[in-house]
Amino acid sequence: MNINWQNRLSVDITTLSEATKKIGNTNNFYVYIIWKTYTEIPTPFYVGKGHLQRIIKHGIKSDANNNIYKTNIFNKHKRLGLECGYSIHSFYNDEEESLQKEIDLILLIGRADLKQGPLANKTDGGDGTLGHLAPKGGDSHSARPVYAGNLLYVCLKDAANALEITSGAVSSRIKNGWDGYYYQDEEQIKPTKKILGRYKKEVVVESRLYPSASDAARKLSIDVKMISKRINYGWDGYYYTDKSQLPRKTIWSSRKDKVSITRLLVKLTSNPSYSYQN
Repeated sequence: MNINWQNRLSVDITTLSEATKKIGNTNNFYVYIIWKTYTEIPTPFYVGKGHLQRIIKHGIKSDANNNIYKTNIFNKHKRLGLECGYSIHSFYNDEEESLQKEIDLILLIGRADLKQGPLANKTDGGDGTLGHLAPKGGDSHSARPVYAGNLLYVCLKDAANALEITSGAVSSRIKNGWDGYYYQDEEQIKPTKKILGRYKKEVVVESRLYPSASDAARKLSIDVKMISKRINYGWDGYYYTDKSQLPRKTIWSSRKDKVSITRLLVKLTSNPSYSYQN
């Protein structure tokens, strides 16, 4: 039986862009739902708890190996030329309330791996490990309790899944001294020159000042690599404050098919029947 979950949950289904605008710059926590739009009626396939613009990290490359079932659904939308649907279910000042609502929604809709519903979630929600079918624990380095973004997780993998990045990325942040990233049995490592020099540099993006490129990328829903490229190519309004605006670069000089404007005008005026389509 097809359940109309949109009516049952009383939520609007929007695009990712509209969902991120709804989140805006609020510092509140929120619970969100991602929908299949290629089914007869929209079907929820993922429920999560978010903070800031975490919702945009679903479907990116680093997310691909964390949940194959969820990744396959994203890929099917791409093959069909469709966009997934997004709903911001509710906002919360208290993180514990948002975690509890995540648990309630996952239980209500049901997990596919438990044959209880359509959700691709691999846990019951909440702390990121509850109800996980895979074994946890052990004495390995990656199984040690870890703080990521000042939140405590059972292990590196749980932190990575919650942040929608790889375990290696979490480990790298710990080694490079990202604030709030450290193993529970160790102290916070001092930031390396790499972090202070690259990730914490003030940057102007779209003529607005941000404390770092990653902060600008998160707030504007732009890939941080794209921001870096635009700075290097001298896009107007994109620059690091310690270097100022770079001159605009172009790839025109390397083009093999370029034609001088003089030659083009002569060709057009000498042949009135010539058109841009030709």
